[in-house]
Amino acid sequence: TYILYERDIIQQINKKNDKKYILSQNKQGKVGGIGDSEIFVNPKVIVRQAGDSIVATYVKSELYLDYSLFSISNVNLDLPNNILKIVLAFLNSKLCSFYAWHKNIIEHAKGGTPQMRISGLRNLPFPKFNSVDSENITNYVDELLTMNINPQSAIKNKVKIQAISDEIDKIIYRIYKL
Repeated sequence: TYILYERDIIQQINKKNDKKYILSQNKQGKVGGIGDSEIFVNPKVIVRQAGDSIVATYVKSELYLDYSLFSISNVNLDLPNNILKIVLAFLNSKLCSFYAWHKNIIEHAKGGTPQMRISGLRNLPFPKFNSVDSENITNYVDELLTMNINPQSAIKNKVKIQAISDEIDKIIYRIYKL
């Protein structure tokens, strides 16, 4: 499937829609859609909606998502450049998935597919990182992203990837005093 993004046409369509009404009906948070190109073209963390743990990745390139994925962006926010990589590390930590499961942020009714809502994602207790931890986590994430660039590299670097993931988990545990 190919999508042709024509800004003029999109703006005409959006003028016909009452955005305030549409946003007031959206209880889960803003959903990127036609006319929200900055959400798709800027760096973002992508989070899988369904599954028994939180799985996230970082994407710098233009990417359009379906409704089974959440996108976290710092577009129009006055945040440090590395914040998305820190968010990625936190979301992929063992502690975050454990917490999300046991607090039912990852909803898991018997017989159903476990899944997370955007409201649950927003309610995760994101820790405060000091500058040293922020720098270390950013460096670890950069290494992980490089080693996971393709399936062959991920297989080749499996042991190192696990070791770095464990180091990130140690930082997260220490921040929460666990």
